Amino acid sequence: MAEKANHHFIPQFYLRNFSPPGDRRQAKVFCFDQSTRKTFETLVRNVGSRRHFFRIDVEGYDPNHIEDGMAKIEGEISPHLAEAIETKSFPSDAHFFGHASDGEHCRA
Repeated sequence: MAEKANHHFIPQFYLRNFSPPGDRRQAKVFCFDQSTRKTFETLVRNVGSRRHFFRIDVEGYDPNHIEDGMAKIEGEISPHLAEAIETKSFPSDAHFFGHASDGEHCRA
């Protein structure tokens, strides 16, 4: 298996919503470089990430344990975000808080 090195702290599924429709692997967004004060277009996979950002060195855990967990969470959230964007709403609190059956979630 290939090493997971480019860890996204801004999920790619989220960033793709700022890109024109098309091939997901070729999705591009515009960025602003604060140091040069210039804008540029780049692939989503190059944005909001750092090399080994979530990597851990803890005995008994895979170094990608957190990265794998984030990928699982993102996979669960992605279709709900897509639906909310498409419908421009959350149908109800039950829809938005649908996974709050274990008492771990709270409301603001």
